Amino acid sequence: ALAGSDLLAPYLSRQIYELALAIDPSLKIRSIGGQVVRKWVLRMAARELGLPEKLINRPKKAAQYSSGIMNRLRRLLKAG
Repeated sequence: ALAGSDLLAPYLSRQIYELALAIDPSLKIRSIGGQVVRKWVLRMAARELGLPEKLINRPKKAAQYSSGIMNRLRRLLKAG
């Protein structure tokens, strides 16, 4: 832990990796109305949890762009 913080990477854990491999591909990708829907089972789970449709149907973005982490890393590198 650096400065009292811990790095958590749940998507890199062995259990998540094994679960992802065990999920049938038809639950991951669907063609609906002629459009490919990725992460289908996650979107359905989000709907069941009552999340807003605009979040459920938001297009996928690479984490390094949508989280703002790249901008933070650049600032840290410039600061030295």
